[in-house]
Amino acid sequence: MKTNIDNLRDLYDMQTHTSEKVVKLLEEHLPHGYAKKAKEKLLEQTQRKVSETWVRQVKNFQAKDLQIVNILLIIAKENKAVAEAELSKTEKLTS
Repeated sequence: MKTNIDNLRDLYDMQTHTSEKVVKLLEEHLPHGYAKKAKEKLLEQTQRKVSETWVRQVKNFQAKDLQIVNILLIIAKENKAVAEAELSKTEKLTS
């Protein structure tokens, strides 16, 4: 059975270590409601309409769409930055 890393590597011809980083970032930092956010961001940036189902299929590497993968990575990185900032604030308060 193929893993998400295998699927990502095969779909986008990525090296394994890059695929692992992408999958980890998406799995750990995409927020609840990511499909709607990605759909809105794609429409805003490219005027391209897609369904939330399509976004989820791309996220799960069942479909290939590099624009959506890039938007998902942006959303995940933004969410990660917010989480790290909150953690830093919490650590300062408890020190």
